[in-house]
Amino acid sequence: MPRPLPNLAALRAFEAAGRHLSFSRAADELCVTQGAISRHVQTLEHELGLSLFERTRPLTLTPHGAAYHTAIRQAFAGMIAATRTARAEAEAAAPRRKIRVTLLASFAAHWLMPRLPAFEAAHPEIELVLEPSVRWVDPIAGQVDLALRYGKGGYEGLTECFLPETLVPVIAPSYYPAPTLETLLTHRLLHPSDTWEWRDWLAAQGIALESIPQQQALADYNITVQAARDGLGVAMGRLNLVGPLIARGDLIALPLPCLVGVFGHWSIIDPARVDDPALLAVRIWLRQTVNMNQTHTPSAGT
Repeated sequence: MPRPLPNLAALRAFEAAGRHLSFSRAADELCVTQGAISRHVQTLEHELGLSLFERTRPLTLTPHGAAYHTAIRQAFAGMIAATRTARAEAEAAAPRRKIRVTLLASFAAHWLMPRLPAFEAAHPEIELVLEPSVRWVDPIAGQVDLALRYGKGGYEGLTECFLPETLVPVIAPSYYPAPTLETLLTHRLLHPSDTWEWRDWLAAQGIALESIPQQQALADYNITVQAARDGLGVAMGRLNLVGPLIARGDLIALPLPCLVGVFGHWSIIDPARVDDPALLAVRIWLRQTVNMNQTHTPSAGT
C-alpha cells in the first residue's frame, strides 16, 4: 500500500522546481545539486504514477503536474502561516524581561516617553519599568537594573554619555522685556534645587551666579520648565528636553551663547552585567535613537 504522504524533501524539490520551472534554480534555492532535485522529482513521479514535468526547454509542468503543484504550494503556504502563528503565540506567551530604570521625571516626560512606543516595537520581549527619582539609586547595589542620570559624569559603574546636552536660557513668549546678557542681572533666574547649570553657563560668560539677586529654587526640572512657561522668570533650557516646547512656541530660546557638552544624559549599569542581553539592547537602543534623531532645537546663539 503506498504511503499517504510522499517524502517531504521530494515535495520541497517539486514545489521549488515547479515555481522556478528550472531544476538548477530550485537547486540553488534549496542549496543542493541539480541532480538531487532531478532524483527527488523522479521519486515523486514514481510514487504518484504520473509525469509532473515535460522535459522540454524551457521546462514545463504537465496538466497533472500543474494541478498537483498548485495544491502543494497551498499546503506549504498553510504550513508557513501556521508556523508563524505558533511562533508568535510562543513569543506572546513568554514572560517579558523586566528592566527597572531609575531616571529623572523630566527626562522620562520630555524625552523617553515619546519614544517608548518605538522601543516597545523594537523589543517586545523587554518591559521598561520606570522609577522616577531625584535621589541616586544604585544599580551596582542591585536596587535597579539601569540608571539614567543627568550631569557631568563621574558615576560609579559602567557609564556612557549617550546624549550630550546643550544649554541656553529660555523664557515664555509673553515674558517682557526679553533679557540680554547685559540685563540678565535684573531678571529672576529659575532653577531646580541645584544651581550648577546656571553657575557654569554664567561663568562661561564671565558672570558670577552670586551677582544675580533674584533666584527661585524649585523642586525639580519639570516645575522649573513650567514656571518659565508661566512667565515667572528665565530658566536654563536643556534643548534635548525642551526642544519640542520651543518648536511649538511654548518657550523661546534666547539669542544668547549656548553651553554645549558640559552636561549630558548618562546610562549607568553594574559592570558585572555588561553582557546582559536585555541591558545591552536598551543601551544600544538609546545610542541608536540619539544618532538617528538629534532632538534639540538650536538657538540663535549657537
